[in-house]
Amino acid sequence: MSSRTDAGEIASVFNGRGLAESAVTEVTHIELRPRNIGARIKRVEDRRLLTGQGMFTDDRAVAGAVHVAFQRSIHAHAVISDVDVGSAAEMPGVVGIYTAEHLESLVKPVHATSRMRDYHATPMYPLARGKVRYVGEPIVAVLAESRYLAEDALDRIEIAYEPLTPVIDPEFAVLPNAPLLHEEAGTNVLAKREFARGDIQAEMAAAEVRAGSAFTARHRSQSRTGPASRNTIGAAAR
Repeated sequence: MSSRTDAGEIASVFNGRGLAESAVTEVTHIELRPRNIGARIKRVEDRRLLTGQGMFTDDRAVAGAVHVAFQRSIHAHAVISDVDVGSAAEMPGVVGIYTAEHLESLVKPVHATSRMRDYHATPMYPLARGKVRYVGEPIVAVLAESRYLAEDALDRIEIAYEPLTPVIDPEFAVLPNAPLLHEEAGTNVLAKREFARGDIQAEMAAAEVRAGSAFTARHRSQSRTGPASRNTIGAAAR
């Protein structure tokens, strides 16, 4: 940069024009910038948490409360051929052991509703009925006086499976001969929507460069990118 240019900028600043323009630009950026970015935010919960005074769901002691532990599926897709609770129900501190059959007349399945065309609503039960559809699906619930006793009772429960072909590839899952997760739906495609705007074929044909590939993305949503809860809400019922 020449000295003449430097001198011109310096003179402009001293004349006030450059200074005014810089001030206006800075004010504009501040107005567009979210208030919390770059600002010191006073934290109000640290002292309580760091001194051991935090209160979470598991810290709530409710008189007469029982604790639950689940025996979960070790298969991604299988028929449940037998559930043997053995002597788990006789263990001290165990209040009850429940399977889907015990809840048959107590709990109705939940069905997610939608107005989408060709949508298949499948029932969702608290415990697996007849078959499991993912690793970790709860099959047996053990209620006990403490979580430790409930976990110990799980060791005495035996579940027999008849493994089925797991469906982990979406391209395979949509084929007519693919194993069905929900036989009552008759398909693995429970919902289908297409989004389009403009003439995509014409735009692709007129493009100077075209590239194609296959892209795979894991399931993502606001609440789950893995086995983690977004909203940790607890409830106590009597």
